[in-house]
Amino acid sequence: MNDTFFFNTDQNNYLYSLNKRQVIIVTPLIEKIFDIVKDDRKISLIEVKSKLNKETNFSDEEIEYSLSKFFLLRNNGFFEELETYNIVNKRLSLSDIEYSLANLKSICFEVTDRCNLNCTYCAYSDFYKDYDERTGKLLSEAVALNALKYVLKYLKSGKNSSSEDHSLNIAFYGGEPTLNVEVIRAVINYVADNDIKVHYTMTTNSVLLKKYIKLFVENNFNLLISLDGEEKNNVYRNFFNGKNSFNKIYKNLIYVKRNYPEFFNNNISFNCVLNGTSNIIEINRFFKKEFGKLPQYSEISRVGVDKNKIEEFNKVFKSKNDCFDNLAWNQKKETLDAPERIKSMKFLFNYSNNFYNEFIQIGNNHNKKKKLPTGTCLPFDRKFYVSVNGKILPCQMIDQKYYYGKINNELVDLDLSHTADVTNKMYDKLKDQCEKCYNLITCGSCIYTNLIENGDKIYCANFTSHSSFINDLTRNFSVLESHPELYDEIVSEAILR
Repeated sequence: MNDTFFFNTDQNNYLYSLNKRQVIIVTPLIEKIFDIVKDDRKISLIEVKSKLNKETNFSDEEIEYSLSKFFLLRNNGFFEELETYNIVNKRLSLSDIEYSLANLKSICFEVTDRCNLNCTYCAYSDFYKDYDERTGKLLSEAVALNALKYVLKYLKSGKNSSSEDHSLNIAFYGGEPTLNVEVIRAVINYVADNDIKVHYTMTTNSVLLKKYIKLFVENNFNLLISLDGEEKNNVYRNFFNGKNSFNKIYKNLIYVKRNYPEFFNNNISFNCVLNGTSNIIEINRFFKKEFGKLPQYSEISRVGVDKNKIEEFNKVFKSKNDCFDNLAWNQKKETLDAPERIKSMKFLFNYSNNFYNEFIQIGNNHNKKKKLPTGTCLPFDRKFYVSVNGKILPCQMIDQKYYYGKINNELVDLDLSHTADVTNKMYDKLKDQCEKCYNLITCGSCIYTNLIENGDKIYCANFTSHSSFINDLTRNFSVLESHPELYDEIVSEAILR
């Protein structure tokens, strides 16, 4: 794999080293020297100079300077190939899974598959077929507490290397989680009785927000409210009788804003699902005027769409690029997750050696950290998800056929060695592709949500070739050159956690 990239924008010529994860401005002569030396590393300095004098019009002074810079870069590892063998052949073990559980960040409960809305694009709507049958089920208190006790056993073990102020995020998900508030109370009471350091989050449609707001305020919940904008944008979020849910939700939100202003300001955020009616300018204007906030934007999931429903699905679906492409730069910039902003943030983190995911990485070379191929979360590295049917999964976004184990009212049936084995087998199917992919060390693609299945074989939808990688570098640097303030904003907003 060629791990050295020369590319140019309208303003500069660059060298990017995948091995070093660093970029520098260079002259075209550096690239010419690289082309001469890469095919014959034993070539003498005199021979290189001779070739440059014959094949270029650069002065002796320019050649001398560029040669000294080239060999300085080479001596500092800029042209070394990235060692991929240990990445693509890394294997998960029982101890890896145990370590992830002992340092778990979040446990998420699907407390019910019931909902009081009938959203057209819901992940459990007729568009999809990769979920368990929805039967109006409620997660039992026993299953929820068994799951919580199970993860707490690991969190309190000697394998926990987290800081003393580490707190477990407990998230409630649905369906609509407020339709099973009893199990939410049971978890809260168990946490209080056992003096566990936690913080609570919940995604809700807020139809019942006014009814349960005191519970959420008293326990300092962070609430993510699903709302697609004003009434005309909310046409796919209806009650079962077909009536738009906007007026009910809006009244509840205004009630909370007036009666619990501090909680509203600090603990409530919004998620807007883009659809065929979405107009970013209008939606931003609505949220700023009514709530003093901007929403985050998400796309309707394209994972698991029924092939027979694709045409109908496409009428509802609208991508972020479709929504943001025609906006002026200042309009894009004010939106927190505008594509250019998100791409630049990910680019700076992934392709720079100066951004860190955790405080402990500072002072260490996080480029050398062992990593499995793909951007798939290691089992339980981030989340322990419990479905309403007691299935244990790494998150709520993947096909439930990939569950690791089950929980019932009596016990937790989870074989961690088996979890490691099945995950390794999934990685093995993609190993050859990963080894040739130029996003190998910076991959953010989940193997469960970005797969193209063809019989027994699977392919990654985000495989990146050499030319695609150069195009990505060029595009991102062009944006940062044209809008240098974006870099300053991203760096100033970086948060250590």
